[in-house]
Amino acid sequence: MDTMPHWMKVLIQTAAELAFAIVALPLYVFLVLPKHAEGGLPGFSPVIAQGVNPLLAVVAALGVLVACIVMVFVLVRVFGRERMVPKEVDQLANEFSMLDLVPVYAAAGFAEEFLFRVVCVDLCGIIVASLLFAAIHFAYWKHPLLLADVVIVGLLLGALYAFTQSLLLCALVHFAYNLAVTYFTKTGFRLSTK
Repeated sequence: MDTMPHWMKVLIQTAAELAFAIVALPLYVFLVLPKHAEGGLPGFSPVIAQGVNPLLAVVAALGVLVACIVMVFVLVRVFGRERMVPKEVDQLANEFSMLDLVPVYAAAGFAEEFLFRVVCVDLCGIIVASLLFAAIHFAYWKHPLLLADVVIVGLLLGALYAFTQSLLLCALVHFAYNLAVTYFTKTGFRLSTK
């Protein structure tokens, strides 16, 4: 019987997601910042790259979000929930409420995007960063189509980052995508709970 308080499980899950930022920080400081000495803080300053229309950046972010959600939704509808949703994802969706997952997904959005978009895209490019992003999603390794989905999500987020130079926009898209996929997992990939 599990005696750990629920709030502690949420805290542990959130801390586990923030671990990516701990890995990213020294890479950012020692490898990324020296390459951009005159350019400020890549990913953080400015919030959206100079010369990019903020409205266009937001539209691009919404387009990436919609494309990612539609892609996973179609994959599950075509190939079946049983084949496409890893048990770890199902377990997470069943164990935690949507509200519980807000800090977890906010941490994941920030930390993973900091590591894989700001640091890895700068150091090794969008394609390698997307492959590394997929590699950390262990639950998907036995689900090749979902693994491919994660690579494509990584490519789209990498393209968004290349266009906007905005960690904030990429983190928000990642956060919203995770929430949407969890919602659809909870509802059996129906658009409503009825």
